[in-house]
Amino acid sequence: MRVLRDICRWHVEEFAYLVGRLKATPEGEGTLLDHTCLLLAHEHAEANAHKNNGLALILAGHTGGMKTGLHTRTTGTLGDLYVTLAGEALKTDIGKFPTFERKLTGIV
Repeated sequence: MRVLRDICRWHVEEFAYLVGRLKATPEGEGTLLDHTCLLLAHEHAEANAHKNNGLALILAGHTGGMKTGLHTRTTGTLGDLYVTLAGEALKTDIGKFPTFERKLTGIV
């Protein structure tokens, strides 16, 4: 499992680097991060790819009024998250996603 831990650490470090670069890039009245929606989904928590139990997800950016600085536990599927982010943060209707059941609350 050490290899998976190292892979996860590398992904998070790269994600943090990207967030830092976007935050340091001026864009209009704010930064590029203010106009971005980033999602890091670490799927090594459950070996069965069809389950969403215990997934570590990190959201970054402020587009569409995304709430930041939160740690939350929620129930729902990745499809729920994708449809919620697309509709609420990005103002884009993607219709349905295979595992979509309901929009999530509290993230936008």
